[in-house]
Amino acid sequence: MSGVIDVAGLSVNVLTEKEMTSFMKILLSNDYMNIVYMISVDTCAYVYDKPDQIDLLNGADLLLPAEKIILSKRYRHTVRGVVRSYKNFFYVLRNKKFVKSIFVIGQTEKETEQLVEILHGLNEKLNICGTYSVDQEQDHETVINEINEKVPDIIITALDIAGTQEWLSANRYKFNAKLCVALCDVSETIIKENISPPKWIVSLYLEKLYYKIIRKKYTENKKKERTFRALLADYKETKTPSA
Repeated sequence: MSGVIDVAGLSVNVLTEKEMTSFMKILLSNDYMNIVYMISVDTCAYVYDKPDQIDLLNGADLLLPAEKIILSKRYRHTVRGVVRSYKNFFYVLRNKKFVKSIFVIGQTEKETEQLVEILHGLNEKLNICGTYSVDQEQDHETVINEINEKVPDIIITALDIAGTQEWLSANRYKFNAKLCVALCDVSETIIKENISPPKWIVSLYLEKLYYKIIRKKYTENKKKERTFRALLADYKETKTPSA
């Protein structure tokens, strides 16, 4: 059912999980680094009035929804197996054997460590062959050399969209890696929804309640929904010819 929808100027791919897996297998077989962006509401809002950055995103190999709200209700509720959020990508990491090694790039050392913990929780066999956090202020060439030495299947970046585009624009063609999956602006959501709860929560056997409350907070964010709907309405109005 491969298709593309216009989300405030971004050409977001609509794929089933099976199709996404097939595309990623193809991208991993190429001789250069391919880029998959996972698009959130914050991503859409940031690039909305920035044509150059929209063009950069639309030039990626795949644009996939990082949050359910990105797809219209038609796709969210009626198309079986459609990729709706970052969780579909995590499903691939959990179940598919073709991804064996990953290099993780995060904003802070703490967030990077938390993301590694989550990835290991998905699949203990995943080889997290290296990490880098921007706040370490390590020389870029040193990081690039480390990545090229280890040749990971996938580089996962968990930077905001501005940081992601800056980092990839400067370094994309220096890597031996075949695929970069940019999680963009959803790292906080990913960590909150998936990281292990505090020890006192565990000691009181309240894990299920903890995850229920946390996930409800992030999946039912009314402010984010209002922001996104207003953005789409403005986009529709600017694209509609005046009488």
